[in-house]
Amino acid sequence: MPYRSPLAILLVCAVTGALAAQVPVVLTLENPTAQPGTVDVYMSNTVAVAGFQFTISGATVTGGSGGTAATAGIQVLSGTTGIVLGFSLSLSTIPPSPGTLLTRLAVIPTGSSICMSSVIISDPNAASIPVNWGPCVAMPSLTAGTAVVGSPLTVTLSSPLEPGLPYICGFSAGTSPGIPLPDGRIVPLANDFLLMLSTDPLNPIFLNTNGTLDGTGSATVTALVPPDPSLSGFTAYAGFVTVGSPSIVSAVSAPLAITVQ
Repeated sequence: MPYRSPLAILLVCAVTGALAAQVPVVLTLENPTAQPGTVDVYMSNTVAVAGFQFTISGATVTGGSGGTAATAGIQVLSGTTGIVLGFSLSLSTIPPSPGTLLTRLAVIPTGSSICMSSVIISDPNAASIPVNWGPCVAMPSLTAGTAVVGSPLTVTLSSPLEPGLPYICGFSAGTSPGIPLPDGRIVPLANDFLLMLSTDPLNPIFLNTNGTLDGTGSATVTALVPPDPSLSGFTAYAGFVTVGSPSIVSAVSAPLAITVQ
């Protein structure tokens, strides 16, 4: 099951607990994955839901799939204005749920954060249902200096909306076929020797590849490029995931190509 961020869980618990009678539906954005771009929409609902509409900013939505919407036969459509619409021609409904995946959106990020707004939820009689929705999410990203033979390379990890969350950073000689996750997402790094070496906390070449993001959602990883001239022109790929409890992947970065000079 995809990781649910502590902030999202807190929001769902607070609203569905103290305000359950007033707000029967809560939506949250979770599990941002940079390549291919996806973000999950979770719904907690105490009443049956027949349709939904919301606007996504910070990304272009190219479709939606899976989740309780697909199980109920609800079509998920998106447009260039960022509006996402879910409806059923057969008038089927999504039954009450304490918090499950509504749909997984395919997205192309256009900003640093992806946000939801203007949410409308309808019941089987096409009447509007009161709804609250959760905070924005941010795609994790990496930046790196210049890789030079015989010199240390600094790689900076950033996931600004996940401060304090554990992370694992890896380096690989390729990005395909990637590492499949139980929830269907893919970590875009090849499962090769370089990846196994770099993710080993005791390796002497890749430092701080396992750790915790600081208060700004950042961390620094160092790669000690060996003094071997034959490495000039070699391209490696760096990427990282953030990890929630219990050891379930939250966010997944896109790979960063790094060529040794």
